[in-house]
Amino acid sequence: MKKLILVVFVTGISLLGFGQPNMELGLSGGFMYYIGDLNPTGHLQPDMMNLSYGVFHKGNFNGRWGIKTQIAIGSVNASDNLSDDPIQQIRNLDFQSDIYELTSVVEFNFLEFSNFNSSEVFSPYIYGGLGAFLMNPQTNYQNNLYDLRFYNTEGQAEPYNRFQLAFPFGIGLKVKPLERLTFFVDWGMRRTFTDYLDDVSTYYPDPNNISSITAALSNKATNSQNAINNNWETQRGNSKTNDWYSYLSFGLSFRLTNDPSNCHFNPY
Repeated sequence: MKKLILVVFVTGISLLGFGQPNMELGLSGGFMYYIGDLNPTGHLQPDMMNLSYGVFHKGNFNGRWGIKTQIAIGSVNASDNLSDDPIQQIRNLDFQSDIYELTSVVEFNFLEFSNFNSSEVFSPYIYGGLGAFLMNPQTNYQNNLYDLRFYNTEGQAEPYNRFQLAFPFGIGLKVKPLERLTFFVDWGMRRTFTDYLDDVSTYYPDPNNISSITAALSNKATNSQNAINNNWETQRGNSKTNDWYSYLSFGLSFRLTNDPSNCHFNPY
């Protein structure tokens, strides 16, 4: 029910943007990456940045405020092998997931930035709002790709949901070189409501209660002394913090509407 309420709220915010007399359409492209149990603090690491792209509509109330609704597609990944932490290296887990997101955010320009004023050509801005996304964490095992949510790798009673909610927020800079054209760059984080974007959250399960393939996907730990997995029912992840992902984007938008303050009717 909470998810349904938030989705309805996102839809309502989006409709406000479509009702404005100053509207834009645009394209964005850039990179997505993830922060979570397999990458706790590493922002903008090349090995974990994946190409992403999106399309958006923006409705402006005035030169300061607007509402932007965007559909974006990307992917995230991480691997314990990329960590400098020896404990993570021994754990030896990895994942990848496609991301399909819908966000609706309120945008605030620090400087006046009216699409109808040729002297207002740039502004830094911030934004925040609500969003929803689809995820599907997977891993490669013996040259086969497995959808991890179906294998209940931490002994869950049932698979977690692919559909999740997030709070998107970020900062950016926009420049208007032409009357109807705006270029921008922004960096935004998505605080999710799940700790299973990476399929890692709590403890290794009891191996007697899971299948052999679940055991192989759940516990990939390496041990240089005896070369066996000996950490069943111990901590696998940190359930106290949910996962995040980020979208670093570059793009352009085109103003669709004419200045409503100009009268284009001349009876003579």
